[in-house]
Amino acid sequence: MKMTGAIRQQLNAFMEGFYDIIPKKLISIFNEQELELLISGLPTIDIEDLKGNTEYHKYQQNSLQVSL
Repeated sequence: MKMTGAIRQQLNAFMEGFYDIIPKKLISIFNEQELELLISGLPTIDIEDLKGNTEYHKYQQNSLQVSL
């Protein structure tokens, strides 16, 4: 727990902000895998799904900025 002690102040600030967004009692209904999925999303990205659900504003699908 040496590392946790070294960053306790930062960790407490993070947790306070996190619980401001999602109340602690709501977090407790998820296990760690479910919470990771909610925060990080799926581990793989379906490019076709992304393309099919993307709305372009001031750009088009073939714009250089989009194709990079």
